[in-house]
Amino acid sequence: MELLEYAMKQSTEEWIKERWVNGYQNTSLDEFKEAIGYRNNGIIEEKSINDILGDLAKQF
Repeated sequence: MELLEYAMKQSTEEWIKERWVNGYQNTSLDEFKEAIGYRNNGIIEEKSINDILGDLAKQF
């Protein structure tokens, strides 16, 4: 189970980095993670896309 959780967290980290590289580099990676509601335990808070984009737009 621990191995599965580790793999899921790594997969999520990779996905977040890819999204950040593909258009949000004008903010730090940590700020981007905070804006999308990423928690260190590998869970992303459930938010609508419009809410996430609105949060990111406020930072620019």
